[in-house]
This record gives sequence, C-alpha cells and structure tokens, in this order.
Amino acid sequence: MECRKCIFCGEERTQDELSVEHIFPQAIGGCLTINAVCRPCNNFLGTEVDKHLTDHWRTRARRHALGFMGKRGKEPAPFDRGILQNEDEPEVSLTFSRTGPMDVSVLPGKTVVSREDLDVVRFRIDARNKDKLPDMVNKFLRRNKLPEKSSKEILDNAKRVQVDDPWIAVDTEIDMRMYKRAVLKIVYELTWRWLGDEFLHDPIADMIRRSIIENSFEYPVRGNIRIIGDEGPLIPLWNQNPMLHIGALSNIAGSLLCYVRIFSDFDGGVVVSETPEVYPDFHSGFLAVDPVNRTIVRESTLEEEIAASFA
Repeated sequence: MECRKCIFCGEERTQDELSVEHIFPQAIGGCLTINAVCRPCNNFLGTEVDKHLTDHWRTRARRHALGFMGKRGKEPAPFDRGILQNEDEPEVSLTFSRTGPMDVSVLPGKTVVSREDLDVVRFRIDARNKDKLPDMVNKFLRRNKLPEKSSKEILDNAKRVQVDDPWIAVDTEIDMRMYKRAVLKIVYELTWRWLGDEFLHDPIADMIRRSIIENSFEYPVRGNIRIIGDEGPLIPLWNQNPMLHIGALSNIAGSLLCYVRIFSDFDGGVVVSETPEVYPDFHSGFLAVDPVNRTIVRESTLEEEIAASFA
C-alpha cells in the first residue's frame, strides 16, 4: 500500500490515513487543497490553528458580510452580545442580518436597587418573551420564601419600555498575535505545494513547522504578518479585487519569500528558505483564489503578474 509522510508530524501514513487539507481555510472560502496531512494533524490545525484566523473579529465580520455559513449552518456575527446604554443597562443579544436591520433582544435578568431600608428588585425580559416573566418572578419569590403572585398580577404591574435608536456598548477582544500562526500555516502549505517534499528538509521549514505545532513565537522565523491597515497590502497585486486570497513565492535577494493575503484584512511575507539553489526547477509562483465562488481564478508566475500589473 502506498504511503507518504505527513508534512506536519512526519509520520508515514497510508492514503486512508491522510485527509483533504484546505490551505486557505474552508470557512473563509478556501478551495485550494492538498492531500499530505494526516487526520490527527488536520484536526489539530482546524481546532487549534485555523480558528484564530477564521474566528478573528475582523474575519467574522467579513464572513458575515459575504454570507459564509459556519459548519452548523449559521452565519458568524462580529458580535453576539452587548449592553444597552440606558438606566438599567441590560444585557442584550444581537442578531445580524445582511438584508435588514440588526435585531436586539433584551436578555432575562434582574437588578437590585437599594432604597433606604429595603431593596427593590426589578426584573427585565424582552417584550416578545413577556409570558416568561411570571415564572422568573415566582422562582425568585420561592427561593426567598416569599408568597408567589398570579401571572395576571405580575403582567399587569409590568412596565413596558421602548428604546428607539438604541446605543449598545460591546466588549470584545481583538487578537493581535494568534492569527499569525494561521497565516504561517498557509505560508508553509503553499510553499510545500510549490517546492515539494524537498522543502520539508529545509531548516527554515522545520522552524516554521515547530512554530505552528508548538504554538511558539520563539523560533527565529523572519517575516512580517499583520492586519492590513490604511497603508494597504505589502505587495499591491490584484488590489482591484480586495475579496481575493493571494499567494506568491519568489526569490528575493537570495532568499525564497512567500507572501499571503487574506481578503484585504491580513497579509504577510515570510522567508521560507535561504538556500534557493536547492530548488533549481522552481522560479516563482502566484495564485489568486476567489473565496465567494470558491475557484482558483489565476495561477501563474510572480513575474507574469508584476508585468501584467504595469502593462
């Protein structure tokens, strides 16, 4: 039975033990695949590496705008909860829609207000779920060994508050580090696709591989991976279509450098080899992936792309 080494763990694997690996993650429209990663490594990459890119706040916003569904059939939203900026500051759930306004729903909760010698408990619930209010109130009363009230009494005393044009505060964390591992994984797999198994023996390939697997930034991998700002991408190719994923590999000043761009949100250039002479049959590579239609729209050499951009 034919075997090959997994390009991450290095173990000999049969074809049945290998699985389809998306170089650009499938969650962001990746269609470029390789069949050189074993199932355990593929699962690890998906749950421990790719997620830092696909679930990054900026990517979630992009996926939502493009209508890219998650594995459970739901569109990712940039935010799912926030705090309504009014007197009680209730927590709200947020449901985004690409075809209509965002839906805001008040989450069930209560607020205790101290007044002189007594505490006043205020219960809140979204008006669409008002039938659940009596259960909330009576559950609290039972826990505090107080007499329960009828549903009618509770609902008759409920006050409806409508907030027009609500302001909502959102607390979020923006990853400025871990997404780089996911971009580095794309760099590593793209480079292997162009250079072949000889690349696996390159000392820099080993450092990149260890950085990905060990979740370490201690290895001296040279390059720059970043969130694209107002200054634009590092390499201004195919800027007319910011929705593409771009990959390129070329000899720059005696070193092989791989460049990756994900949408117009992330990019990076990484030195993948300082011995380009080991790969005499390789000159340069370029490809562009359309994540919306999940197709490779262009594959050529970097020289051809540069020449075309100045034509």
